[in-house]
Amino acid sequence: MNTYLYDSVLYINKRALTSMQSGINAFAFRFNPVLSTGQKEEDNIYTQKSTFEPFTTTWDGTREDLFNNSNYGCAIKDKGGFCAKLIQYDGWEIKDDYPLKF
Repeated sequence: MNTYLYDSVLYINKRALTSMQSGINAFAFRFNPVLSTGQKEEDNIYTQKSTFEPFTTTWDGTREDLFNNSNYGCAIKDKGGFCAKLIQYDGWEIKDDYPLKF
């Protein structure tokens, strides 16, 4: 069985098409509708779930890592791949300590 894995970016306004700012007007998601043979969701709860979720590759499961992951941390300049997950982690709310300002 093949695994189909799609990384997607949600652009929230037209400006993002010409001036994308990850975590401000663009947010990363992953769509994995089919699990690999032998893969179980409970074995890897943060990535490659059979679902559409915020992007979380390499996330260690902590809120701290959503901010400071060296590859995708929301607070790391020019990264921001985990910003959608941070908002989800916080109950789909942008908390006062959200590292980017609109």
